[in-house]
Amino acid sequence: MRRVKSKKRKSAKGLLVKRYLERASSKLFKLIGNKLNELLKGQSGIYVLYKDDTIYYIGLAKSLRGRLKKHLEDRHKNRWNKFSLYIVKRIKYLRDVESLMLRLVRPKGNKLTGHFERHGNLKPEIQKELDELIGALGEAIE
Repeated sequence: MRRVKSKKRKSAKGLLVKRYLERASSKLFKLIGNKLNELLKGQSGIYVLYKDDTIYYIGLAKSLRGRLKKHLEDRHKNRWNKFSLYIVKRIKYLRDVESLMLRLVRPKGNKLTGHFERHGNLKPEIQKELDELIGALGEAIE
């Protein structure tokens, strides 16, 4: 009897991004709006709006399709022509992911740069260490 090798499955544990679509045309809403609605129903995540190949805006949404559709009519209208979306596994990470992206990219269309509410900034601790080191060096020179 021949033994069949079983394929190893990749674990889904730890995945942050469940599904994604990158650099799709905004015209996609007119072409396959219903299918998009079906695929994105109840999906939350991060989205990126582009003007050609330049990132214009980054946002988060509990309803990705609804938010993107609104941006076709709000203050961002005619300022973007492509979009990417990233469906995130855990809603609790949305704000941190968005803040990280905003801080790294600093898109023209975003008014805010994002912040990390529950995280500590290391800069004051590092500054304190440097100040103590400078003080110790000053004493050693005297």
